[in-house]
Amino acid sequence: PRGRSFDKELLREKIVEESIFELSRGTVVECGSIGIDGALSEKYLNFKTLKKNATLGELYSLLNHTNDVVFLYASYA
Repeated sequence: PRGRSFDKELLREKIVEESIFELSRGTVVECGSIGIDGALSEKYLNFKTLKKNATLGELYSLLNHTNDVVFLYASYA
C-alpha cells in the first residue's frame, strides 16, 4: 500500500534529520570506540545511522553543510 511507503519515507527522513542534528552539536569527529576502555562512541553511532538511512543525494548535499563535523561524516559515508 502506498500509505506505508509514505510513512516509511517520513520515518527515514526524520531519522536522517535527527542524525544530522546530533552530529552538528559537536566539534570533534570520533572513531567507533573512544578512550582507553574502547567505549562505544555515541557520535559514531549517529554517523552509522546517517550512513544507513541517508540517500546519496542527501549525503552529497551535506558536503555543503556549515558544520565541519557533519561535512566530514558525510564525506566518510
